[in-house]
Amino acid sequence: MKYHEMTKNYFFREFECGLSTEETAELCFKSVSTVKGWDKGKCIPNECKRLMRRHNRLELSHSKEWEGFKMTNESLELPTGRRVKP
Repeated sequence: MKYHEMTKNYFFREFECGLSTEETAELCFKSVSTVKGWDKGKCIPNECKRLMRRHNRLELSHSKEWEGFKMTNESLELPTGRRVKP
């Protein structure tokens, strides 16, 4: 995909979540053509976004209290950017 063709959805899937088209389709129980539609700008269902975030631990919970927390290299990253390990 050329830079000028990249949509927010494509960037989210490919670079933020690190998922291929095929991995996303399998994870979300969708077809590859559906995922390619998202890449072109069609709306990604919220439940699929949540699965994609959780797959790479970008989201720990849907609860507001956990907003901003994420797992990074075996440590918990706080909303302040500080990382803590057990």
